[in-house]
Amino acid sequence: MKTPWKITTTLLIAAFICGGCIKNVKEKLIVSRYSIEADAVQSMSITMRLEANFVWTIETTATWLNVSPQKSSGDCTIEIFVSPNTSLEPRHASFFIRGEETNVEIKVTQKGEAPAGNSNDTG
Repeated sequence: MKTPWKITTTLLIAAFICGGCIKNVKEKLIVSRYSIEADAVQSMSITMRLEANFVWTIETTATWLNVSPQKSSGDCTIEIFVSPNTSLEPRHASFFIRGEETNVEIKVTQKGEAPAGNSNDTG
């Protein structure tokens, strides 16, 4: 029977050796675009490609944007759904792709609705 100190020593040596095998891999993210421009009055669906080597999440506070999926790992095509903008003013928002070390902002601009024609025209 092995003595407890031999077992403990063997385990510590094994942990030390195996610990040297683990490499810290830096998060890598490549996106197909960093900004999106959308039309005003129609709903739009826009796709975007992500290449990543980590688990990522997508976050936004804009109620007129919906991104799917909101969490995944590795490479993925995401879909951005943009609700119609019935205001005359353009609107701006962002969503963020986040990992443990990564925080990438994607900016979204949506045009405002075109003003209606002047009803006083006679001609």
